[in-house]
Amino acid sequence: MGFTPKRKHYRLKFEDPDLDGLEVLMSSATLKDLLAIQSLDLSNSEASMTPVLEVLSRAIISWNVEDEEGNAVPTTVEGIESQELPFVMDLITAWTQAVSSVAPPLPGGSNSGDPSPEGLRLTEASSLSL
Repeated sequence: MGFTPKRKHYRLKFEDPDLDGLEVLMSSATLKDLLAIQSLDLSNSEASMTPVLEVLSRAIISWNVEDEEGNAVPTTVEGIESQELPFVMDLITAWTQAVSSVAPPLPGGSNSGDPSPEGLRLTEASSLSL
């Protein structure tokens, strides 16, 4: 029987105060998808961004983005394309940082505990010989 790794989910965090209230839940990305995102070249035609938008739309599990009339914006390529470029770039940046970041270290080190009686005897003996 084989092993199927579970896809991780990421609740994106945004540092820009203009994005306060934005909630985005995304799935992890395959290495191929991450490389496609990282190879994004905005100096080329808009056709070069289409594969990236397809990857992005597949990864969005949910978001609370609405248009000016209060209608939910779908998480499709067309929905993403209806947004302004800086917003989409913020989304891509937050997602790629979340997916490629290393987990923080575990809290606190271990307590060294009480010294062993053997260690105390060795320390006392060596200090006596000085």
